[in-house]
Amino acid sequence: MTSRESEVLEAMAERLSNQGIGERLFVSVSSVEKAISSIFDKLGLQAGETTSRGVAAVLACLSRERGEK
Repeated sequence: MTSRESEVLEAMAERLSNQGIGERLFVSVSSVEKAISSIFDKLGLQAGETTSRGVAAVLACLSRERGEK
């Protein structure tokens, strides 16, 4: 994951909106959306799953940092 994607994911964990993330990171909402899409792709999170992909992404990254599967 890129450093920008990590920053976006951290902001997602803080429950910021895409606009809020963009304002914090000084990027456009479109850039935030592209980063989020990339995060979901890298974590294998597909649209239509029963859980929030944003929450699932944060949990997946936390699990990876702890060495869990």
